[in-house]
Amino acid sequence: MITTKEKQINRFIETLRQFWLEHPDQRFGQLLYNYTRFGTPAVMGFIKDIFYYEDEDIVDDLNNGYKGTFVE
Repeated sequence: MITTKEKQINRFIETLRQFWLEHPDQRFGQLLYNYTRFGTPAVMGFIKDIFYYEDEDIVDDLNNGYKGTFVE
């Protein structure tokens, strides 16, 4: 039986996998910086420290193209 946590992990990994396949020339850190709130100014209410970035927030940002204009 798959636990709720396992489902969350699987969703996170699959979302990241699909997104990375769409942007194969970018490294993991570039994906986070370019397509999520990570690395944006804290004064704007965004997430500056990866320690406080929830897995679901990363998945949501990747799914929604949070930063709008994607940089390749």
